[in-house]
Amino acid sequence: MGDGYVVMAVCPTLFSEEEGWVLILSYVGKVVFFIQMIKLF
Repeated sequence: MGDGYVVMAVCPTLFSEEEGWVLILSYVGKVVFFIQMIKLF
């Protein structure tokens, strides 16, 4: 399921030219990645 969140966070940045959305999605992506890393341990 983790991959689904990554796709949702990355795809919009590919089609959106709004820097605001890119920054927000980038931040969300980092948070999700951090959470996934915690779940591994």
